Amino acid sequence: MTIPEPKFLVDANLYRLGRWLRTAGYDTDFVDESHCAELTLNEGPVAAHYYLLRQALDGGRFLLTSTPEIDEMRRAHGTVLLIESDNLDDCVEELGAYLNINWHLNPFSRCTVCNTELTLTSDPTSEDNAYCPSCKQVFWDASLTKRMRSQLDNWYQKYSY
Repeated sequence: MTIPEPKFLVDANLYRLGRWLRTAGYDTDFVDESHCAELTLNEGPVAAHYYLLRQALDGGRFLLTSTPEIDEMRRAHGTVLLIESDNLDDCVEELGAYLNINWHLNPFSRCTVCNTELTLTSDPTSEDNAYCPSCKQVFWDASLTKRMRSQLDNWYQKYSY
C-alpha cells in the first residue's frame, strides 16, 4: 500500500514556501485571503480561522500557517502545521520537522500560478517544455530551471531523511 503524497493549503504569509512546494510537485492551494478578510470583518477572526481549518480538513490538506491561534483550535492537531519563521530556508527546515518532504518528488510538474498539472509540449526543440492547460502559461526556461533545481537539490540534501 502506497501512502499518498501530502497536499497543502497555505496562508499568504507562507506564499513563497507554497510556490516552492508546487515547484517540487506537491498539490498546493492558497488561502482565499479576501474571503478570510470578509469573514474576519463580518463574523470575527475565530470564524475565519474555523473556515480555514474546515477547508483543510474537507480537502484532506495540511494547513500551513503562521497564525498560532489556528494551531490552538480544537481539531487542528494533525492538520495545522505552524510555521513561525520568516526566512524561506528556515520555513523549509520547520516544515521538514513535521513531514518528510521530498524536494525531488516531481519537479516542474505543476503550474506555480494555478496548481494545475502541466502538460508536456509536443515541440522537442522548444526551450520551454511544458504548459498549463488551465491558465495557458508556458514553462520552464532552461536557465531558470537550472537555478530552481539547484535550490531543490540543496533542500533535498539538507532536509530529506
